[in-house]
Amino acid sequence: IEKSISVGEAVTSVTEGQWYILNNHGRNNCVSHEGSAMMMRAIPESGLKAEDVAGKLFKFVSTGTEGEYYIVSGTGLYFDFVSSNSSTVSSTPVAYKVATIGENAGHFYIQHAKDGFIADGQNTNENFVCWEKNVPTNIGGNNCYHFLPVNLTTTQYISVTYEYVLNGVVKGSAVVENSIVGYPFEAPAVTYVQFSYPEGKITAETTTVQVTCTEVLPFISSASFADAKWYLVDMHCNDTGTGDIHDGTKRYVWTYVADATNNVQLPKEFSKQITTFGDDKLWCFVGNVFDGFKVYNKAAGASVTLNKTSDGNNVASISADDATIYKVVPSAAGVTNGFCLLPKGHSYYLNTQAVDGVKILKGWDAAD
Repeated sequence: IEKSISVGEAVTSVTEGQWYILNNHGRNNCVSHEGSAMMMRAIPESGLKAEDVAGKLFKFVSTGTEGEYYIVSGTGLYFDFVSSNSSTVSSTPVAYKVATIGENAGHFYIQHAKDGFIADGQNTNENFVCWEKNVPTNIGGNNCYHFLPVNLTTTQYISVTYEYVLNGVVKGSAVVENSIVGYPFEAPAVTYVQFSYPEGKITAETTTVQVTCTEVLPFISSASFADAKWYLVDMHCNDTGTGDIHDGTKRYVWTYVADATNNVQLPKEFSKQITTFGDDKLWCFVGNVFDGFKVYNKAAGASVTLNKTSDGNNVASISADDATIYKVVPSAAGVTNGFCLLPKGHSYYLNTQAVDGVKILKGWDAAD
């Protein structure tokens, strides 16, 4: 648990027990307890941790005499006499008179109580808390203070476990240390996943939060071969277009070849505008973003999957080695529907051909 500060506007009267910043008008800085001295430092901003600015926070504690206070800092030490650029602090209470300067509400002077009251217009500063020579005859000098109220906001940190739920099944979890009580839920991001959170916010009793996940992949994932969503997969393009826009000629499209090696080849000059093609060019992705995907070809059937077991640009193969599971990885920013496939447990990618300097795949629904 920690506290942060919120600094308000100058007040016109003192409230006992309220935390204040003592802003010196002439210096436009505030009193700061540092070690054995009181110094002039910049006024702290709202949002800072109270523990980091404790020396700049002061309370007025009544001595029992009207208008007299002990002034104690957030460090637990007391305000002692400050005069002509010198200052001290005390471990025991020191009494001060606090009053407005004339009729100027919100403009205060601070006077050492032991020396007795000296009215406005006196000609010495030795009784007043100030920096440099100045007497409280007006509101603009180094004896003039504004008291800025400070409110403390308690911040409590707890550990929250987020469970990722996809289609009603918990697919993983992540622990977030230092979650703030009262703040909205915020689970660590998962690539290609959108979150839906339960209603409410983090409470002190929150331990586990289930997050409903929705995939936002460049393709629609399939639960099985039987109900697959089929795609053409554009591996590479050498046409005359630029960037991510091409004229549709000289495309390299995944094609299954049912020969002795069951290779996947990349034939040239396949146009996106062609609407008639065989099952050898149709592919699906079975799985999900958490578990990974197996890649099937419609002509090859459900008993084999796409595999790549070595690095480089060599052609992948179709086999019964269903251990090859791929993680979907984003490609370069700005590439529409671009993504990479990274075999589980490997550092090389399935698709090592490059378009505009990145490894990508592009998917089109067969109906297109």
